[in-house]
Amino acid sequence: MTKRLQLAFFYEDLAKMVDTSSLIELIAPVPEFESQIVQIIEDIGQSGYLLFMYGVSGSGKSTFLSSLQWRKHIPISEIINVDASACSDPHVSGTKLRNLFHRLSGIGNKLLARRQNDTDYRICVIIDYLESLQDEENANIVSFFRDLNGLLRRVPMLLVWPVTNEAEVQFMYESASSFSSVMFHRRIPIMKFAGPPLDSYASIAQKTISILNDGQSYHDFQLNESDFSLAFNLL
Repeated sequence: MTKRLQLAFFYEDLAKMVDTSSLIELIAPVPEFESQIVQIIEDIGQSGYLLFMYGVSGSGKSTFLSSLQWRKHIPISEIINVDASACSDPHVSGTKLRNLFHRLSGIGNKLLARRQNDTDYRICVIIDYLESLQDEENANIVSFFRDLNGLLRRVPMLLVWPVTNEAEVQFMYESASSFSSVMFHRRIPIMKFAGPPLDSYASIAQKTISILNDGQSYHDFQLNESDFSLAFNLL
């Protein structure tokens, strides 16, 4: 009897199913986008940058960002994820952005304290699960980006904000730019992430199956090369 095929449809599921060493083996490098991150990090001086990262759902944004801490050529000391969905107060409306800023400010203050003894310590902070500001009042959006601009002027961190909708990215960028264009890297304010090369899809999928299923090959689940070609064409 053929065993049930184990798959992970989201990065969060994948991270729960395998250990770190397996993740490192599984994640395909994307040099084009890694080099952009390196460029931004190396240009950070006394102030930080906000980077919007646009990519369609399923392009691998979360996987890519998590992998940065394992790439030895990328000068990031620590990656900190901030769950924006946990910043809302169900009893008080309009508090998400204010609470999010307080989280970011707290992280920034800890970084400044750490850098007093280690000037090479660099962090990347990722804002998770906030892909639209359409439900936020304009006054709250204005206040958030005004305060964020002040924070990044004094804290040398890279703040990455992944978004899946291009119109939302443009709205956020224009809202933030109304306060200061120096909040962004002069050449890379928005990263348009396309994921790994398309011709690597089959090998990534096959390796994923093996790692998630105790080393079994895709052949053990009655799959063949044409199945991966078919799945790719349906994307």
